[in-house]
Amino acid sequence: MVCIILCGCMLASGCQGVVSTEPPPGDAGTSDTGTSDAGTSDAGTGDAGTSDRCVVGRDPGAAYGAELFVSPAGNDVHPGSIEQPFATLERARDAVRDLRAATGLPTGGVVIWLRDGVHPRATTFELLAEDSGSAEKPVVFRAYPCERPRLIGAVPLQPEWFTTVTDKSPAWDRFDPTARGQVLQVDLGVHGITDHGRLEARGFGLTRSAALELFVDGQPMQLARWPEAHEHEPPASHEDRQITLFGASTPDVTGLYVATDTKDGVNAYARQGLVGGLQYNLYRHTWDYQGSTYTAWFLSTNTSGYPSDTDPWWHRYAQDLGDFTPGVGAAGSVSSHKPGRINRGFVSIATRLSDTAFSYSGTRPQRNVHEVDLSLVGWQGREGARPT
Repeated sequence: MVCIILCGCMLASGCQGVVSTEPPPGDAGTSDTGTSDAGTSDAGTGDAGTSDRCVVGRDPGAAYGAELFVSPAGNDVHPGSIEQPFATLERARDAVRDLRAATGLPTGGVVIWLRDGVHPRATTFELLAEDSGSAEKPVVFRAYPCERPRLIGAVPLQPEWFTTVTDKSPAWDRFDPTARGQVLQVDLGVHGITDHGRLEARGFGLTRSAALELFVDGQPMQLARWPEAHEHEPPASHEDRQITLFGASTPDVTGLYVATDTKDGVNAYARQGLVGGLQYNLYRHTWDYQGSTYTAWFLSTNTSGYPSDTDPWWHRYAQDLGDFTPGVGAAGSVSSHKPGRINRGFVSIATRLSDTAFSYSGTRPQRNVHEVDLSLVGWQGREGARPT
């Protein structure tokens, strides 16, 4: 049995294991080398950061037969004592192997104490079957009491590496005007960071490694995206004083509608501007028919009730605003949904052309025509539909 304990809790056990924790502020790393933080081990309690309950020197809950020490300030030519610790986990692991070969594991097993500070990792730390102990003679890697060792599989990015993106950059036109001159860049290849991993879809049952990740102040950063995940434009509501209708209809009844009255308990609206000399109105109507109650929004030259067939009209059978269906004499689509509206971090498309093609209202995609690693992630259909 090999136990790896940080923050007072076991991270891995068994014959093989990988130990890794989050990068420090401003580090670029990959998920293969870890993203979690190793906190302060509160000896005997499993709590983190409770210094008044910390027992300096040893874990009173365990009596090990042998102890080894690893410190960022150590050296692998040292004997691995508390005064002269090793520098790497591999050296400590090999010392345990040497001990096993020479005398066997002692009663109580072996503990490898990780001292305070950053322990950089460039490769995976492997523990094989030969590194296993037993219930009576375990091999344990753990944080030294009251200290916070951090195993970092990342490269610190130095502040002086960053420069401001200027209008000379091909990325300049991709930025919103408010962001121009505010974006920093760093050439990772110049500083020896060439393995960026591979950016591909994951999650939703797809188990794949992440591409290169950036951490700032100990937090993983969101991959650059538009729109931001938190962005949201509420849809038009019957409580709004003004509503704009969009689409391509015949006759063209799109445009601005202003609340002028109350019908069916909600605002009723009149179009600003006549259409072929006719005043169009938007209102909701509820009525009973053959024992059933119906509610619909109407876009009509009427001001209330079910529209007559004198002039073209549209309808929507629902309590709320949305997409309208043409009625007698009308043609084309009308909707209260703004083309390209940002809906909970996603942008609405204009038209679904097929399973693999759509049209978009706006110029934002054209900003990315020179991007060689552009990814598109979205949802097909309504909320809860499958990702595409």
